[in-house]
Amino acid sequence: MYQEGADPHRRGRVSAGPRPAGRKKWETLRGESNLFVRKRKLQDYLLQKGYESDRVSAAVRTVAGKGDEE
Repeated sequence: MYQEGADPHRRGRVSAGPRPAGRKKWETLRGESNLFVRKRKLQDYLLQKGYESDRVSAAVRTVAGKGDEE
């Protein structure tokens, strides 16, 4: 049937994960000057796309860069 742990609604679909989508969205959010708002918008976008929260958090950290967090 399908792999254990796979989302049954996404059978047959292979996703590259949230990072590629996150990078693309991050570039579209360039106009947002507040880093925290920009990160939140990216996080909300990826969650709405159906990615798991732990993968989204890791993607936001990676895309936004570790030096920009605080």
